[in-house]
Amino acid sequence: MLRSNFNLGLLAVAASAALLLSTGSARAGMVTITLFDGAGQQQDTFVTAQGTYTFAFSPTANYTGITGMLTTNDNAGTPSLASLSLAYQATRTSANPGVADQLRIVANDSFFAGILAPYHASHTLSGVVTNFTNGSTGATSASLSSTFMGSTSATLGPTTATGNGSLVSVFGPASASGTFSGATNLTLTADLSATSGTANDAFSLQGSLQATTPEPASLALAFTGFAIAGAGAWWRRSRAKA
Repeated sequence: MLRSNFNLGLLAVAASAALLLSTGSARAGMVTITLFDGAGQQQDTFVTAQGTYTFAFSPTANYTGITGMLTTNDNAGTPSLASLSLAYQATRTSANPGVADQLRIVANDSFFAGILAPYHASHTLSGVVTNFTNGSTGATSASLSSTFMGSTSATLGPTTATGNGSLVSVFGPASASGTFSGATNLTLTADLSATSGTANDAFSLQGSLQATTPEPASLALAFTGFAIAGAGAWWRRSRAKA
């Protein structure tokens, strides 16, 4: 019985060490950033995790100056936190005045390290629209939906915000949260859109996503604590018999 308790402690330490080592290994995945427009779509693809991804798309029928950045910690190998921030800017052209048109960009990142544990998921929508040419913005809105994928998934949103028609109109911040079960790899997806029918409305939008769970180090400490407790009990019983 004494040997059994001691061996269980050693197995727990070994298991925690294996967990920590596995999180640092290379992970397969891909980053895609896709622009959807009524006339079709454009896409950038990245096959190595690099943390930050910049993009610029060709003008659409109703929007121009479409540039942005996807900022993540997908190359950090930290299962306790997966973060993704999609930000872009675009300006409504003078084409099709009065017709509300949506500009939608979706970023999907499957490089994140994860573990088999419950995760808390959250996202936040923020941004601003300005129109210094006209002196006021038109009827504008922004929307953020997100998906968090592990062994189960969570979908948040759509979280929406509406402009107030002033010279500078602020969106949000507006947030949502949920839970999902993790896996050794996590995938985060941000779906961020802007809608306007007024020429020269200039958008700057950001959608921020986070998935959090207890630190692997905390799990390791728990396993180590179990091992130390088992060893301590074995040592005390051994002394009592002596």
